[in-house]
Amino acid sequence: MTVGRLRALLICLAFLVPRWAATPAAADPPAWVPVTPPQINLDPNAGCNRCYYGTTTIDADPSNPTTLYLDGGGNFGLFKTTDGGQTWAQIGDPSRMAGATRIAVDPSNGQHLYATVFGDAFFISQDGGATWAVPAGFASTVANGLANDTYGLAVDPANFSHVLVTFHSPWSRYGNDAGVLESTDAGASWRVISPVSGWGAGHNVFFLDSPGTWLLETQGDGFWRTANSGASWAKVTSDTMMHGAGDVYRARTGVLYSGGSNTLLRSADDGQTWQEIGPRTQDGYYGVWGDGTTLWAQRANTGLDTTGATPFLTSPETDGLSWTAYNAQGFCASYGCDGAYRMAYDPVRATWYASLWNLGVWKFQLGAAPPTATATSSPTATSTPTASATPTSTATATATGKPTDTPTATATSAPTDTPTPGPTATPTSAPTATNTAAPTATATATPTPAPTATSTATPTATVGATRTLGNPVVGPNLDDGDRQYLNGSRFVTDSHGGTVVSMSVYVGPVGSAPNNQYALGIYADRGGAPGALVAHSSAGTLAPNAWNTLPVAATLTPNTAYWLVYNANGASATLNNMHYSSGSNGAYTGSSVPFGTWPATFGNAMTEGGPYSLVATLQ
Repeated sequence: MTVGRLRALLICLAFLVPRWAATPAAADPPAWVPVTPPQINLDPNAGCNRCYYGTTTIDADPSNPTTLYLDGGGNFGLFKTTDGGQTWAQIGDPSRMAGATRIAVDPSNGQHLYATVFGDAFFISQDGGATWAVPAGFASTVANGLANDTYGLAVDPANFSHVLVTFHSPWSRYGNDAGVLESTDAGASWRVISPVSGWGAGHNVFFLDSPGTWLLETQGDGFWRTANSGASWAKVTSDTMMHGAGDVYRARTGVLYSGGSNTLLRSADDGQTWQEIGPRTQDGYYGVWGDGTTLWAQRANTGLDTTGATPFLTSPETDGLSWTAYNAQGFCASYGCDGAYRMAYDPVRATWYASLWNLGVWKFQLGAAPPTATATSSPTATSTPTASATPTSTATATATGKPTDTPTATATSAPTDTPTPGPTATPTSAPTATNTAAPTATATATPTPAPTATSTATPTATVGATRTLGNPVVGPNLDDGDRQYLNGSRFVTDSHGGTVVSMSVYVGPVGSAPNNQYALGIYADRGGAPGALVAHSSAGTLAPNAWNTLPVAATLTPNTAYWLVYNANGASATLNNMHYSSGSNGAYTGSSVPFGTWPATFGNAMTEGGPYSLVATLQ
């Protein structure tokens, strides 16, 4: 549990290629590189329908973040990549899907998607975006004096079936204003939330700290907040969103950040009040995005900005008040400059993607690649009958296509190994281009080391065809306040599933006995949040700054999301805490859970960063 959750408890988100405006100096941090689909013409003067917008929304599959969806603008429609932008394929019917403003991917089923389309409707896909359909309930609802011209889309982070939609055009039966539609059954039926007079149209809406607490951002009448699912609204600031889009991000501290016209905005009380922060501009900001450690923003405007090249701005998530340029890199082409419409983050590969209107799509890797290693030297032969995983710096990290798959070490003359969690493949605390350590492959007949079901400091290698599920690296960040709470991260099994034999967790400093106890468990996924209890361990004794392992028995279904969960006692919020990597797939119980208690259902889940350094070993 983080400081943010403590605060939450106290108050109970081959055409024209653009040129860079500035080339970063050699001493600058790494640069962004273009990965725009070659089928897209970014020139706003090309004459095609809506070419002046360029690329807009970019959204990642949370269970497989090298899969991204992009609106290509103009007549180009939607695009999909499954390899982090190396290749793109056009999907859907471009005559209907061009101009998507937001795409949401079901965290429990990557084939299940929602999309809102400027000038058109709310769409659903059940096949990963290949085909799309407007649900009959939506069509009949908007035909009754509303508008078939959608704008914003929000999905309840705890329930993918709970959806909010806003509109680009006014609702005909409400004059010049448009309200919000809510569905709690995945788009089959809809409830109409009437607008407040003066809202106008072209809004964005976001879930805040509960399914019934929402933030509505307008283009002309400020921000509005409801704590009762739209029954009543309170105006919380006169600042407005940018024309075209907007994003809200909740930092690990619990503070909310938003883009706005001319300024960035910050709220430390769950959206009840807002303050202007950061550099002001005659353009504006379409959002603030974060990776668990750093906040990112960039000046932009619809189509093209008005003030020339601008770099990305950053601020530590623990600050948010002081902003500095990340490097000197601006984004311009012969026809003008612009900044980010939307960003998407891959927490497994520490990689950002940004869609910059008519400057296209850009990609930037913050640090080390994920812990999948390809051996660059011949495998180390062993004469023992068991496999081993030895830390070495001779392996080069490469990206895999699925973030929850087990890291593998590939050798030219040996079978593929799966390293156990432990001091192997541990990234440095600062962003780097490659992993600092990775396991070498072994040429034994029983190649897969795995942690034994003991509470020793580091999992011990054992013989067997084992695999792992989870985050097998020691994350560079140390959590706080984990004691007396259930804390966990969401991971998806591969196509084999398997039987869990043990679980492991990496923790930092540990309290003195008896305040050094822990247990590990597994919960099923329910709409992107922890649901029913699957299994849990008995209690064990923690070793500090080390991997700790306990036996757990459970059978996991293939291609299914589960939550790996940690529970500990302790006398201090600064002890018995897990390490974690930057990301957004963590959750914790909304109220304390006495150590040793494993509720049959997880209960109210509060979302946070991650993934935690938690691993399940499967056979």
